[in-house]
Amino acid sequence: MRMMDTPQRHRRVVPLCAAGLVADRLRTLCDNALILLTGTNQVVTIEVSVVTPCPHVLVDIVMEVAREFVANGLTHGMYMRAFGRISVQVLGTYEDTRLVVSDDGWGLNSNIKEGNGIGLARDLAAGYDGRVWLRRTETTDATLVLRHPKGLAT
Repeated sequence: MRMMDTPQRHRRVVPLCAAGLVADRLRTLCDNALILLTGTNQVVTIEVSVVTPCPHVLVDIVMEVAREFVANGLTHGMYMRAFGRISVQVLGTYEDTRLVVSDDGWGLNSNIKEGNGIGLARDLAAGYDGRVWLRRTETTDATLVLRHPKGLAT
């Protein structure tokens, strides 16, 4: 049997974006947010960690939500603070990609349940069977989890 006569399995393969490329984009996003959203007397450090590759189809959503989460951390968590720290992490499994943005700022305002940024993140996540939530411990953690599209090459 010739190669052309062999039945082909049709499988859609979703390309991955290298962790280093995603980290570079996130660092640029965070640097720009620091310039725009901090005062001249504030010292805020943002650490970026991308552990695993991210599916190309999810990268723009991760970036958009990261922008919202980092902006919220700087605007609300670091409001009127001289010093602060924000951590941005992208982690992946075979099934999903997770973005976690943590800040050591003021914490969640108990009067506000959800703002525009979290609402936008929820809307973006919904298209990928995703979830968004906030949690306060020693830090405020904003988390986005996006399910990988079927056919993802892992």
